[in-house]
Amino acid sequence: MKCRKCGTDTTRRTHDAPKRGKSMWYAWYFHCPACGWLYMPKDAVRHLDADIAAAVPAETQTDFYQHQDAGDDGRAPW
Repeated sequence: MKCRKCGTDTTRRTHDAPKRGKSMWYAWYFHCPACGWLYMPKDAVRHLDADIAAAVPAETQTDFYQHQDAGDDGRAPW
C-alpha cells in the first residue's frame, strides 16, 4: 500500500495483544517509514471478548452541522 501523504511504500506491522487496561487493539496496521503516517484499517480491529465487540456501537453520522449558526465555524470568537 502507498502512503496517502507522501506516496512511499508502507510496511505492514502487527500487534499480538492490546496494551494493559485496553480491551481493543489493531491486529495489524500500515506504517510509512518516510513520514511516520499510520493507517489502521477497520477490518484489523480485535476485541478481547466477543461480548465487548457486540456492545460497541457502530459509528453513526451526526447532524451536528444543523445545530450551528450560519456563520459559526466552531472556533472561539477571539
